Formats: sequence, C-alpha cells, structure tokens
Amino acid sequence: MLGSYPVSGTGSFQGTPVGAESNDNGTVMAFASWGTEFHDWPEVMVFNRNVQLIGQIDFPGSAFGVDVSADGQYVVGSSKHVHANQFGSGGRIELVQLAPQPTPSPTATPTATATPTATPTPTVTPTVTPTVTPSPTPTATVTPTATPGATPRPRPTPHPRPTP
Repeated sequence: MLGSYPVSGTGSFQGTPVGAESNDNGTVMAFASWGTEFHDWPEVMVFNRNVQLIGQIDFPGSAFGVDVSADGQYVVGSSKHVHANQFGSGGRIELVQLAPQPTPSPTATPTATATPTATPTPTVTPTVTPTVTPSPTPTATVTPTATPGATPRPRPTPHPRPTP
C-alpha cells in the first residue's frame, strides 16, 4: 500500500465511494463519493502518487462519476444537485485543470567501477571420442479416441407453452 487518506463525516447521509480513475501512468488518481450531509470532505478528491491532495471538486450534492485524462492534466466529475439520499432534480458536470506537477528527475546512483584482473586461460587437450551408431527405435501408432467433452451435447427440446 502506498498510503491512505482517512475521512470521517457527520450527519445521517453516508459518504459512499462511487468511483475511482487514474491517468495512464498512475501518477494522478481521482476518487468520487456521495459525500456527507454536512460536506465534511469534497465529493471528488484528486491525489498524486504520494497520496497528497492535489485537486478537488466540491459539489452541492453527491458525485456519481469521475474520470481523469490520459495525461493527468484534467479531471471531470458529475453529480446530482442534492445528496443521493434525497429526492431532487438537476445535476452538474465540472471539469478542472490541475496545476502542473513537477516531473521527478532521476537521482544519480553510484556505480561500481570495474578493475581489470588477470584471468588464467585454460588449455584444452584434444581427446578422441568413439562414435556410436543409433539403432532404430520401434514406434507406436496412435489411434485417436473420442473424449467425452469433445462430442456436442444434444440440444434440449423446449416445452410447449400453454395456449390461452
């Protein structure tokens, strides 16, 4: 697990999670929830790979969908105008553009330097190996046999329907 972002809410409405998406390389992740009665957290929260909140959408009602662009620059969320536990009409779609995230630069790592060392070279002495002529090996003939799973089952006959 890379990390977690605990939330707790108040009121009688549940903050059910409803969706999660990430960009193509997994550096931006967005999560949508119904939110709570008293809006204890935004309905759409956007995190980086270190589980730091980098964006949010705070809807007046419950979120029902979320998506992240392939490059992680945009997040879109959709919501109902009121909480999912309430009757109401209307909704909203919001598109947010995230601030550019710094691209991590590679950290230089120490590498080992090879030191030349003398390696003795082995000498090969040729030896004579007798050759063996292979004798013919008897072969068996395989006879194909049917397997129970290879034969199709007969199609069931439908029962006639009663006429009115």
